[in-house]
Amino acid sequence: MKFLLINPNRGGTIENLDARAAAPPLGLMYIASVLVKNGHEIRLIDQVGSSVSDDKIIKVANHFNPDMTCFSTMGSQTIGAGRINDKIKELLPNTKTILGGVSPTFNDIRIFKKYPNVDFCIKGEGEESIIDLIKALKTKKFENVHGLSYKIKNKIKQGLPRKLIENIDKIPFPDRDLVKDIKYGAISGFRTEKFTTVLSSRGCPYACRYCSCSALVNRNWRARSVNNFLDELEIIQDQGYKNVLFFDDGLTIDNNRVLEITKGIKERGIKLNWYFEGRVDHANLKMFKEMVKTGAKVCYFGAESANQRILDWYEKGITVEQTKLAVKNARKAGMDFVIASFILGCPTETKEEIENTIKFITKLDIDFAQISRLTAYPGTFIWDDMVKKGYLDPDKYWENEVYVGLKHPESLPDSYLRDKVEEAYTRVLKNKKFKARHVFRLLKSRYKQKLFFSNLKVFREKDKIYDLIREK
Repeated sequence: MKFLLINPNRGGTIENLDARAAAPPLGLMYIASVLVKNGHEIRLIDQVGSSVSDDKIIKVANHFNPDMTCFSTMGSQTIGAGRINDKIKELLPNTKTILGGVSPTFNDIRIFKKYPNVDFCIKGEGEESIIDLIKALKTKKFENVHGLSYKIKNKIKQGLPRKLIENIDKIPFPDRDLVKDIKYGAISGFRTEKFTTVLSSRGCPYACRYCSCSALVNRNWRARSVNNFLDELEIIQDQGYKNVLFFDDGLTIDNNRVLEITKGIKERGIKLNWYFEGRVDHANLKMFKEMVKTGAKVCYFGAESANQRILDWYEKGITVEQTKLAVKNARKAGMDFVIASFILGCPTETKEEIENTIKFITKLDIDFAQISRLTAYPGTFIWDDMVKKGYLDPDKYWENEVYVGLKHPESLPDSYLRDKVEEAYTRVLKNKKFKARHVFRLLKSRYKQKLFFSNLKVFREKDKIYDLIREK
């Protein structure tokens, strides 16, 4: 069979020629590898990464004439998928359509009702579901396909949930050749050298109230074997990549496993710059030192707040002191970039608590702070809670994130929160100690110098800098 895989634009925009993806569509690339392994023909279009127009996608589809068109969607990508699919169906009415990803996992019924040209929704991990669906196309016994929602005579049917893939080593490596001509690692013009992403594990055992990961995988964390992961890193290096983001939600959960990975990187002679996200309660100094020795350049911490009451409300499972220690250990280890994220606008959060967080950010020894307003979206506790209490209409907002400050009566007004986010960035950037630390570390880090001077044009353009660091 012939499969056309599409990663549609976010926000439902018909063409957004300035929107370049920071990372390749890893989920679709895994699906592509599974399909190729089973003898099927593939075309993959990353509209987010390539900024290709809808019309170009339709032309490719018409020429390729796929048996199935598959979209990976999250949030507002569903709008673009529905629009593109309608046009493909006009030309190729016999082509079947699958939607997979986060959005159909939580919104399958809504998708079928709004987009009648969608034939199937795959919920959760899709590598096994799509192969079972292909087999079921012959018998029409779709009820036997776990993780599948479908329509029979305009009636929506939902199959049993699919169990998570226990041995993720058996999944073939994602096919990066499908997107080899797209330059990833770009955000509003800011670029790194050849860049890709990789997963050493799947899932997360935690249940942060603003995140959908726990609902997607039932708080389950599964790790690939170290050797299997290292094999993929060697291939990535052989393909000419210089920078790789470890896309794991829980890379540092098992410190000993990370040490095994760093040992393997060293023994195999893998020379890659790599970035990772780590929890502040799993920020061992010894581990960080070994990570730096084997190419780790950027670490990203989810700090979220300087107020323990707010962290407890989020059920984050960390303390403010752990954030301080994690940053301190990353610095001691010699990490080139230390980044931390913060969220403003938790229900019941006070103006004084927000001010405390902003002051904390200016004092924290980091290179960059990602500061945002709290959002609710399907699959998160905060979404379900607001729907249950009647604060928002899920049928109106399911395709878009909702700023909590717009709907939650116990949240500070969104207009105030938006202003505080911008104020926070301004205060951080104008802080003399913050700027002095930046200059000092720029002089010490060859990696930072290379990145800085290769992007001088971006840094000179104030508007683009603000695109990078603040919400509009």
